[in-house]
Amino acid sequence: MEGEEDDGYKQLNEKMSRIYTCAPRFFTLIDRGRRNSVAVGRDGFDEMYLFSPGSGHEIYGEYSYICVGQSAMLKPISLGPGEVWRGWQQLHNPNM
Repeated sequence: MEGEEDDGYKQLNEKMSRIYTCAPRFFTLIDRGRRNSVAVGRDGFDEMYLFSPGSGHEIYGEYSYICVGQSAMLKPISLGPGEVWRGWQQLHNPNM
């Protein structure tokens, strides 16, 4: 899929594994059931991944979890001799 998704809502009770190449630099993940959120920011990475095993697995019970992070799998970061690269990821829980 090219470009940013139009759908701003994902139900995580089903398995999901995606790499986004046009993800926003800052966004918020909201857990409506637990009324919790996490703000995610990035710089230096062109991609972001989201993964959730879903809540259908017995080990997770009725709850699901999500892994989010920055990646360079589809668009690798290549450096030449003497070049410097910097990147960061920020996770902020405003509920704490």
